Amino acid sequence: MRTFLLLVAACIISQAAWSQSGWTHLTSPVNVEFRCGFFMDDEHAIVVGEKGTIIRSSTAGNTWVGIQDNEWGFLWTAGYKPGGNFAIAGGEKGLVMSSVDFGETWKQIPTGLSDGSFIFGCQVIDENNFYVCGGKPPGSGVVLKTTNGGTDWKTMTIGDIFFLERVVFLNDQLGFTCGSTESGGGKIFKTTDAGTSWTPIYQTDTGFVATIQCFSESQIYAAVTSLDDAGMLIRTTNGGATWEEQYIKDRQVTGSFFYDAEHGVAYGSALLMTSSNAGADWIDAGFDDLESINDIQGTKDKLLAVGTGGTLMLRGGDSRVGVEPVETAVYAYPSPATDRVHIVLPEGLAKRLTVFDVLGRRVYSVITDEPEITLSRGKLERGSYYYLVSTNDDLTYRGSFIFK
Repeated sequence: MRTFLLLVAACIISQAAWSQSGWTHLTSPVNVEFRCGFFMDDEHAIVVGEKGTIIRSSTAGNTWVGIQDNEWGFLWTAGYKPGGNFAIAGGEKGLVMSSVDFGETWKQIPTGLSDGSFIFGCQVIDENNFYVCGGKPPGSGVVLKTTNGGTDWKTMTIGDIFFLERVVFLNDQLGFTCGSTESGGGKIFKTTDAGTSWTPIYQTDTGFVATIQCFSESQIYAAVTSLDDAGMLIRTTNGGATWEEQYIKDRQVTGSFFYDAEHGVAYGSALLMTSSNAGADWIDAGFDDLESINDIQGTKDKLLAVGTGGTLMLRGGDSRVGVEPVETAVYAYPSPATDRVHIVLPEGLAKRLTVFDVLGRRVYSVITDEPEITLSRGKLERGSYYYLVSTNDDLTYRGSFIFK
């Protein structure tokens, strides 16, 4: 059954998250596990996940709408054409779908894979040329390539691998893929003949290789996920001849993403770290109550993170509507709060502060020229609230806080 989700999202959950690392929490219209998400341009974003969920935003993440179709099953991956409106999504039953309107409508593309197959990763070149990867019974990894929008597929099966998680082609001939063995290990493969043959260039017994990025044939980053609470971040600068492994103890690693060759993020279960020296060193972002993050994609100016419990997080962009950044910050503290919350406002301006609950009902409103308002909880229930601040020079700010 398909259900339309038409809920409004607010931007900032905690001022602490913003001040520590530049990340803000967005409000999802549905509480499901998200597996993949990205911004296609400054305004349009797509996120996919369990229960056949696809949500999209055309307002830079400020509001989200979407659909749920249980017949689609778990959607594990999605990809898009840079600078265009074309996107694909894939998941259970070997399902692949495409959209030509920033994710508003979707059509299914036959792949020839059996119902027991999975699509876990993809790479989109353009509307005609894209790759998907995953696995098919009785347990062999598969890469599919199309050059005519999915009308025909070239199937590349890789033995001694259970599932393939990611696929990256640097040109028509040179490609990489990674995944898991049936025994729980992981491998990275390389092809130089358009997928006719694949050669392993890395393998481990500690977990499966969950993500891979290739900035060149020599410079490759990857992440290893263990079934235990641990993982590894690995990298090579010589095409896989040697690898540097960084073991992350007691923190399960889901993946890593580098938005350029030097700067990247690593993420996982209650884990978010950053690196500014090509993965040689990592710094914890400092979140205390982070949900599990399953995917991060974007640019240095805007990163989108998605994960369990409807987690949507944005780094970069502007938490206010339609204005340029200014020096004055607008935020609420503490969050979560017990008895009262303080909302810092722009100084020297008359402004209206309005607070809403999650159902959109107004619970507080005031016009003031004070730089800070203290809101007592009173009879307000436990949960999330969001606020709008409108000034007399037409600037609008938005954010949110939590009463626990």
